[in-house]
Amino acid sequence: MNQAMSQATSHTAVVDCRRRAYDALRAGQPDAAFAALEDALASDATDPEVLCDLATLALTHGEPASAIDFARHALTLDATHAASRAALALALAAHGAHAEALPVLAALRTSTALPAGLRDALARVTASA
Repeated sequence: MNQAMSQATSHTAVVDCRRRAYDALRAGQPDAAFAALEDALASDATDPEVLCDLATLALTHGEPASAIDFARHALTLDATHAASRAALALALAAHGAHAEALPVLAALRTSTALPAGLRDALARVTASA
């Protein structure tokens, strides 16, 4: 019972931290968003969503090496996490590792977790590479 309560408390803390991060981004405060996501990670270091959020934030703020690390960590927790795979592929490409990004993108083409339109776009990108 205590473990279930602890997990519920942790999940609530993560949700609250992610909400703070999104609010900070909307307010144009990426540093505050990053801090809120780090708080979320401190509450639950096994949540691939938080790691993916960190990867995306790092990538959009010109830190592809950090984004790669966060996305890879998320994928060690959930190898099927499509958003983390997409973040990894984009971060690898931004870091100049195009050859490493292409197979990740190609694998996403068949992911049912992505909308069909995005899978089609990925197919065009990987076919032209």
